[in-house]
Amino acid sequence: MTMLSKTVTKGGVSVEGAQLGYDSIHGDAGRIERLLVKIIAIEFLVVAGTCFLTSWVYYAMVLSARPATKEYALAAVTVAVLVLLIALGFKQYAAIQTQSRDRYLWSAMGAVTLAFSLFLSLLFLFKIADWYSRGTFICQFLGVSAAILITRKSTYWYVRRAIRSGAVQARKAIFVGDSKANHDILEKLHQSGIRWAGDLPFPFVHGNKVPGIEASNGIRTFVEQCRGFQADDIFILTTAVNVPQTGPLVDALSELPVTVHIIPALINEFWSSATIANFGETFAIQVLHPPLSNFDVATKRGLDICVAGLSLIVLSPLLLMVALAIKLETRGPALFRQNRHGYNNEVIPL
Repeated sequence: MTMLSKTVTKGGVSVEGAQLGYDSIHGDAGRIERLLVKIIAIEFLVVAGTCFLTSWVYYAMVLSARPATKEYALAAVTVAVLVLLIALGFKQYAAIQTQSRDRYLWSAMGAVTLAFSLFLSLLFLFKIADWYSRGTFICQFLGVSAAILITRKSTYWYVRRAIRSGAVQARKAIFVGDSKANHDILEKLHQSGIRWAGDLPFPFVHGNKVPGIEASNGIRTFVEQCRGFQADDIFILTTAVNVPQTGPLVDALSELPVTVHIIPALINEFWSSATIANFGETFAIQVLHPPLSNFDVATKRGLDICVAGLSLIVLSPLLLMVALAIKLETRGPALFRQNRHGYNNEVIPL
């Protein structure tokens, strides 16, 4: 990682590579926005084109006829507009450089499903569903779903490749903490599309003193330094020492137009699968949980009974033949029962 390439002193604090990172990023400001506009336009054309093409394919192969060109073209554009508005409303494109690929793809399926549901409601609301084939509707839904998944997978790969190569500067960020001791965290953030505008130590906050920063204006100096970098995000690495001081620091940073992220210490060890749990008005970080909740257990039990019951009915002739063969060849019982140990070493009775 080449983020820390030169040292610049600002307000008594050594900021390594800060100005160099800012200059390179500032020169490419807005490139990710222009790329997103192209991605949105491509996805709109893909959805509209696929929707119209599948109607022609269905009519030609199944009905041996030609669809109403004007009506189905208008329907294709309507579906594409609905998908676009839903995706924009849920900010699916804006988070392409920060979210996982699977989440980006599943959000596309959600947008398509909701768009077709709204489109079907419009057909019935305006009483124009008589000319719209149900088979065409199903084919359009399946075709658009496949097309948008392929499109988003391709665009996601392209954006990631552009970010890694430096062709697109996605988001500028400031890292607050010991960057040398947390190089792996910085590298992972870098791979996800983060470009570093600055690297700052934790400032003076109620007893947490950093050399070079006066106690009276420690936070104010820190905030002004962050303001000068014009970053999009600030990542604060918290440790056991500075956790109590993080609250006042976040309050001071609230006057900046940035998104503040807190990275807990030891995040790679046991926080990678953590979730936020809400207990009334109290929030907790959930790092472990049983494999199945009570609802999951009841659901699984019901599914097991249904599947096992249907299987017994379908396979009963074969099972009877097997049981008869066992009885003819051995003296033991045809059915064998044995208790097993499951989760928490509890016995599973049979």
